[in-house]
Amino acid sequence: MIGRERAEVPGPDKILLRPACRADDRILAQIDHAGWSPRTDPGDHWSADRPFFGPATRTTVQDVLVACRSGSIVGYVKIRPESGPFGDWYIAGLAVAPAARHQGVARQLVRAALDRAAQHDGHQVWLKVLSTNVPAIRLYLSLGFVELSRTSGAFEQRPGADDLRLACSLESVSTGRVT
Repeated sequence: MIGRERAEVPGPDKILLRPACRADDRILAQIDHAGWSPRTDPGDHWSADRPFFGPATRTTVQDVLVACRSGSIVGYVKIRPESGPFGDWYIAGLAVAPAARHQGVARQLVRAALDRAAQHDGHQVWLKVLSTNVPAIRLYLSLGFVELSRTSGAFEQRPGADDLRLACSLESVSTGRVT
């Protein structure tokens, strides 16, 4: 469980998951910038100097969980209550530093986001992902997310990239059933 307490995840290189704090802004902005790709984001690339928290990114400190290894932040997930047709909690972003990719960090962050939503009586977590972001889609499907919506041709600047909405029922996660 993730909350005010810190939770360690077992493994050879332990990952510490914790709530973000204001002091994390610069490193989170750098990780966010490094994670941008036309395959994963429909928008334009932004400046690495753009603040991570604030109105420009619609991100508050309370919405972010970070993953740390050996005292350094290696990734984050943005999770917040946001009701809509696809669920009542929304994963608004996920990124892992290039040097920490393919080591299970993203999986741990998404699980922590699901835990946070469940702790706050959430029923279903949803997210947006481009169809061209195949590694992310594989991760989400392996964690119990299902595709609820697909919009073809949604982004003029990203031909061939469909806009997907995936959701995960927290009941199926807590019971081990994937629905």
